[in-house]
Amino acid sequence: MNELQEVIFKKIKEAICNSVECYPVLQDAIRVDTPFLDWMGEYIGIYVTQNGRITDGDQILNQIDALGTYKDFLKWDDRNDYLFSYNIDQKERSLDPRYFETQDDILKYIQGISRLPGFFEARPLGEKQDKFPTFVKKVVTDTLINDYPKRPREGVIEWASKLTRPRSFRKNNVTIHSDLSPIDENKIVEIIGYQTSNDHEKRTHIKEKLFDPLLWETFNPRVETIAVTFDLFDYPSDVRDLLSSRAEVIELKKPDARMQLADTLLAAASGSS
Repeated sequence: MNELQEVIFKKIKEAICNSVECYPVLQDAIRVDTPFLDWMGEYIGIYVTQNGRITDGDQILNQIDALGTYKDFLKWDDRNDYLFSYNIDQKERSLDPRYFETQDDILKYIQGISRLPGFFEARPLGEKQDKFPTFVKKVVTDTLINDYPKRPREGVIEWASKLTRPRSFRKNNVTIHSDLSPIDENKIVEIIGYQTSNDHEKRTHIKEKLFDPLLWETFNPRVETIAVTFDLFDYPSDVRDLLSSRAEVIELKKPDARMQLADTLLAAASGSS
């Protein structure tokens, strides 16, 4: 290996090794972020419990379920062979390693769970769900540009666009996503759709939407979650109770909801990160 090759090799090795980080999560477990990416481009994380159990924390099969392809996974002819080849042991919704002793055991397991959702074609849950986030952004953008009394005289379109674009930020080795774009990291805005889906799909969707703010709350107790939906009564009672207890709910069916959402975004944009 010549000098140039050695420099490049060290950079590659450092990039991979330095991306492996861990931090504490709930119930005295730790989460380990790896260099592998999931279907959304986020780092794959695995969890190690206090008693040494290693697991994906149900993340991968919940992702597959949210994509509408869980039945495809269960009927997949190559499922058992794939899980065995990649050192994966399925325990209900959890994917754990069969063995975790050699480097091959570790790499097979992590690469296997990271690739798994990509084998199944996502099935949108319906026209209304797919379009609802776009509808929310259009509603609040129109309100900011045309009706909001505190809108600027110049550059109003650019100003409104900054407030309504999605935003992700990374703190304490955690990537947190907000569907709308408040600057204040103490506020997370989640758009809740899936109004016409079955109750199971609604529950799965809302668990996914609440994951980031609840995780962020473990590091930052001042977090406020704003959940935007059309009508809270589109959801089962347990889901309504969960949303109401963990978030400020804005229902767009109400006459003042558009201005309330605009106020919320502007207040969050004036906060400090």
